[in-house]
Amino acid sequence: MTIKIESSRTVIILLGIIAFLLLANLIKPLFVPGKAYAEFNNDSFETDSRNLEEIANGVNSMARSLQNLDYIQNELEGIRRELER
Repeated sequence: MTIKIESSRTVIILLGIIAFLLLANLIKPLFVPGKAYAEFNNDSFETDSRNLEEIANGVNSMARSLQNLDYIQNELEGIRRELER
């Protein structure tokens, strides 16, 4: 059983890009006169920032899971080498 860490890193990169795009959508109204006041006036900024915080927490959780998978993969590789002896 082999776990490809490269593909998992790709997933993290894609999630980072998605988080960046969400952040860009959050900042974009600042550059549109009139629209910024309407969007920030109805607390959408707070909702969007909470959503971004949840996404960041999810990405961090996935990164920790990948580190755990990498550790487990190394341990299994060591056990396999021991069993081959």
